Amino acid sequence: MFKNKEKLLWKIFFFILFLSVIQIIGVLLGVQLDELYPIFKLIFLGTPIILVILHSFITLSPMRGVFFLFLAATLGFTSEYFGLKYGQFFGTFYTYSPQITFFTVPIQVILYWAAFIYTGYCITNSFLIWLRVRLPNKQLKMGGCYC
Repeated sequence: MFKNKEKLLWKIFFFILFLSVIQIIGVLLGVQLDELYPIFKLIFLGTPIILVILHSFITLSPMRGVFFLFLAATLGFTSEYFGLKYGQFFGTFYTYSPQITFFTVPIQVILYWAAFIYTGYCITNSFLIWLRVRLPNKQLKMGGCYC
C-alpha cells in the first residue's frame, strides 16, 4: 500500500517539474502562460500544496499532518499579518496585489508558508537521518537529549 502512495507522490512531483519546465520555456519565448490560461496558474500554484498535504498525511499520519500544517500556516499567517500591519519581521512595509485574503493576508501566502515550513522540517529530518542522529520521539526519556 505504501508503495502506491509513494508512486503517487513521485508522479505529482514530476508533474510539478514538468509544469516548471513549461513555465520557463514560456518565459524564454516571451509568453506568460498563466495570463493566457488562468487554469494553468491554478494548477501550477495548487499542485505543490496538494503534494505537501499528501506527503504529510503519508509520513506523519493524517491527524499529525493536519496539526503540523495548521501550526505552520498559523505561524506564517501571524508573521505576515504583523509584517503587513506594522512592518515587523521583514524590515519594511509591503503590500500584495488584490486577491482573496484573510485579515489582509492572502490565502495563497498562508498556504505557501505551511509548505515552506513543512519542507524545511522534511529537509532537517533527512539530514538528521543521514547523519544517523536519533530523531526525537515519545520513547526518548532524557528530555530530548540525543546522548
